Amino acid sequence: MENVVDLLKFSSGFLARHAVSSLILMDYQVRVGIIAAGSFGVAQFRQRVFVWGAQIGKVKLHFLSTAAIPLTNT
Repeated sequence: MENVVDLLKFSSGFLARHAVSSLILMDYQVRVGIIAAGSFGVAQFRQRVFVWGAQIGKVKLHFLSTAAIPLTNT
């Protein structure tokens, strides 16, 4: 399934909850966010769903900020 916002709504959110629950059961910290792809230089206006995780205690996860990423024309 494509990583668009409907991924969070598919089957009443079951797929997203299952993914997050599985990571948590493996002792991962998890963040789920919606990011406008165009803010990161992608030639699209779609919003994308990002699920990222790291082992608890290894790193501290933060939500991505477009302000921290310089955009350039290519």
